[in-house]
Amino acid sequence: MNFFFKKNKMKVEDKAQKLIEIADRVLKEKKPKYEKAERYLKKALKIYPDIESEENFKKLYNQAINKSKEVRVAQKEALKEAREENNKLQDDEMTKEKKKLEAIISGESRQLKRRLDYESKWAKMESLKDFGYTFTKEGFMVSIENEKQHFSFQDQVHYDWVGHHVTKYVQLQMKDKCNLIETSMKGSEEGEGKLNIMHTKNALTTTGTLMVIMPGAGVVKPGVWALSLCVNGPAFGGGLSEGSMFSYVGRAISEKMDVLITNPNENEYYDKESKTWKTHEYHKSPQMHTIRVYDEILANTKAKHIIIVAHSFGGVCTMELLGKRPAILKKLRAVVFTDSVHQQQQVDPLSQEAKDFLLKRASNYIQSNQVQGKPLGGRAGVNTISSGTTKHTRTSAFAYEPAWNFILLQLSLQLPAKAKLEKAQQLKTIGNDQFTKQKDFIQAISSYTMAIFLFGESEDFTPEQVRQAQDISLSCHVNIAAVALKQTPIRLDFIVEHIDRALSLDDVSPELKQKLRVKAYFRKASAYQQAKRFEKAEETLAIAQKEYPENDLLQAKAKQIKSQVAQLKNMQRQRAKKM
Repeated sequence: MNFFFKKNKMKVEDKAQKLIEIADRVLKEKKPKYEKAERYLKKALKIYPDIESEENFKKLYNQAINKSKEVRVAQKEALKEAREENNKLQDDEMTKEKKKLEAIISGESRQLKRRLDYESKWAKMESLKDFGYTFTKEGFMVSIENEKQHFSFQDQVHYDWVGHHVTKYVQLQMKDKCNLIETSMKGSEEGEGKLNIMHTKNALTTTGTLMVIMPGAGVVKPGVWALSLCVNGPAFGGGLSEGSMFSYVGRAISEKMDVLITNPNENEYYDKESKTWKTHEYHKSPQMHTIRVYDEILANTKAKHIIIVAHSFGGVCTMELLGKRPAILKKLRAVVFTDSVHQQQQVDPLSQEAKDFLLKRASNYIQSNQVQGKPLGGRAGVNTISSGTTKHTRTSAFAYEPAWNFILLQLSLQLPAKAKLEKAQQLKTIGNDQFTKQKDFIQAISSYTMAIFLFGESEDFTPEQVRQAQDISLSCHVNIAAVALKQTPIRLDFIVEHIDRALSLDDVSPELKQKLRVKAYFRKASAYQQAKRFEKAEETLAIAQKEYPENDLLQAKAKQIKSQVAQLKNMQRQRAKKM
């Protein structure tokens, strides 16, 4: 194809004819490349306009143009269909466990829940010790006789009763170590049957922050995320550290919050006199229980802020609450989902206020093979983030750090202006350390982003505080670009977006403005340079040098890019000569 480059050796008309011949061959291939042929023909027309009147050219050109349009339309439709199919697959793609959980929505919960067999020999056991098990200091259940031996499965009935006593053990530890207490709720109007919720001593009267924790579905009770993690050995997970709620409850207490844990799965109880199972009429399903907790407790709470942490089917219960008791939004500050199984059909009926809340104030930490904390886009009305594990049962444990960062950030939005500025400066400093010392690029971007996020609601800021906020925001946007430039593959759009936001900030301290704006232009040009979009890099530097014509850093970058472009053109010429 040396006709492209051997200038002065071919007449313009000959070059055009050569391009037409290539286009003709491309169109006659088994799989014609219409867009490629179109480019050759347009090139021929550009260098020799008179060729447009030739019949052969007209025929080929019309064929290429029309077919190219058809291909583009088909590709667009295929892409649209692929996206729709992908969305459908995302909604349908749940684990077996999730599919079972979803069945509860249609009222099939009783078939999914395993009832304890009170007629079995295991029903006579009064504690975990009677089964020959205890827990180590590390939180793993082991044999009393041999600490190296973990749980040994015998049959389902045995497992259910062991799990029952593990739950009792966890709840006793919650009472002992976290000072939680139990409060009974009526099971029906007549008062038959009662079920307990667990909470901190002042949870029902607090005027501060109340965290409401909602377990998933199945056999789990207050205090337990996943019974299988508590029962089985290290090969299955982290024992009580992952399977119980100790970490969340303990952290909430250390943050001076009160805690209330719902009991959504105790929808029936065993009547020992009649030896039959009876329904809690007020709590027939997890959703009904959640609404009942709101009506009897949350509707009357004096708490200033409410936080919800909901695992698995707890997400469905949260959607039920937002839909049927929207008044909770007045005090609800954040929702953390851990691999919630709620679907779009639960989001669609919600009010616009609730939908907006979920997009701004909720995050769903889902099972994923991506690095922990990586944003994975929106799904079912909520932004999803990788929890860092592919195991549904372990998502609450793995999401602990990013979830708490999110919770504390959302609460920080309620702070007065001065406290917000102090918090943002602290986050920026943390981000700097994560970037320069720890080389933890994902966490650094997260810290910078959280600092910027604090100024999303700044109506109460004075003019001086607005300037301080813009100083911090400008620095964080520029730093985010610096971090992203270290990552591969380069995220050009992401970098350009943050730089453009930085450059749009105009109420900045004079002493910072030039320094950071120069850095912003420099990093934007560097991003285009890395992406080999040299024209955009040169365009960016041209704008920058009009603003700062004597800046050495910008001049050096412009010289570097000019040299790189020249080298690239020279390489192209050398390759052309060899063709």
